[in-house]
Amino acid sequence: MARILVVEDDPQSALIVERMLTRMGGHQVVVTQSPDAVLENLRTGGVDLMLLDVSLQDSTLAGQKIDGVALCRKIKSNPELPAVPVILVTAHAMRGDRERFLQESRADGYLTKPILDYRALCQFIQDTLSPPPPLESLPGSAHLAPE
Repeated sequence: MARILVVEDDPQSALIVERMLTRMGGHQVVVTQSPDAVLENLRTGGVDLMLLDVSLQDSTLAGQKIDGVALCRKIKSNPELPAVPVILVTAHAMRGDRERFLQESRADGYLTKPILDYRALCQFIQDTLSPPPPLESLPGSAHLAPE
């Protein structure tokens, strides 16, 4: 069971994601739309993964309007915060958005809304949380070792 921080400004979307991750994924979920609460949750530890809405309407940090891309960039560039995988979630899925948002934010993944397949979401989260096995432990990898 992972502790997932869901950062979403739409209460209905947040509730649906929270219920699905709790019921289907067995995860502990904390929901917020406040950038200050995000930073506090990260500072106090215990967050294994964050789902971060790109838009975050009406969200501010230090009195300045901030969106999910800028918040993610701030988190990823702060060495005092733990390295937590951040998955951007957005309804703005135009051609090139995925690459641009990932590059600008330094996020670890990207999902588009509406999320219709919650089993796939739970699997995506599990895959993100599970590091790949070391190369030398993969079957048939002995011939790949440097000589």
